[in-house]
Amino acid sequence: VSLDVSTDCISFMAKEHADDARLAWKVCDITDLAALDAALGAERFDLIVDKATLDAVLCDRDPSGYLAGVFEYMACGGALIMVSLYPDELIRPLLT
Repeated sequence: VSLDVSTDCISFMAKEHADDARLAWKVCDITDLAALDAALGAERFDLIVDKATLDAVLCDRDPSGYLAGVFEYMACGGALIMVSLYPDELIRPLLT
């Protein structure tokens, strides 16, 4: 499941990958736990990939809501792959 706050982004990606039934695209504010609950329900994920999402969140808000959602929706024993332009010494304390 791919989530983005931008309706335009989700519409574009859904059309671009319409032939791949394995992919799902949903508009969602990932910093809002109620919105995540509405979008994902009881789903839990073995792997969560963050490709600069935390970077974007850090630009203008407290990342605690986003990070709470990441860990809420990660399956027990799951993994997080995080791609960030921020230095490790800034990101690591947010994840521990």
